[in-house]
Amino acid sequence: MDGVQIPASAFDTISGSDFSYASFQVADGTHKIESDSGFIAYYYALDQVDSYGLSLTGYDNPVITHLNERPNKEENFKLFPNPAYDLLTIQLPSTALNSDYFTIQVIDVNSKCLINKQINSSQIFSIDVSNLSSGIYFISIKDINNAFIGKSKFCIYQH
Repeated sequence: MDGVQIPASAFDTISGSDFSYASFQVADGTHKIESDSGFIAYYYALDQVDSYGLSLTGYDNPVITHLNERPNKEENFKLFPNPAYDLLTIQLPSTALNSDYFTIQVIDVNSKCLINKQINSSQIFSIDVSNLSSGIYFISIKDINNAFIGKSKFCIYQH
């Protein structure tokens, strides 16, 4: 970040996954994030009047792109809005509609499953995330045969 390597010891592994995370406060101004492998960064600015969160991603190259401009290699569905506030909408590809239902799991950064529910087969549906605190979450979707459809990350911002 900004030409300074972040030591591996600054990252915590998320139990039961291939993910790790770290949190940093940054000063006002422009910053550059580079990586030799994929990453996703969330930027939050919180104030009494205005607050926002942005998803910054760099998958196979060090160029930062917006979350929805270039799909995650393991993502086979779209999530919006991201960050979410009370409802997270999921759009599955038409090729995934061979199942009677899907199992949705939402997991926090401490590997705790916060949502585990079955959704009837539909290409577009929403899940209620209003009870989640502000932060980063992981979502995975499996079909009726427990076959993996995809996984992704999303952000919750509660105002």
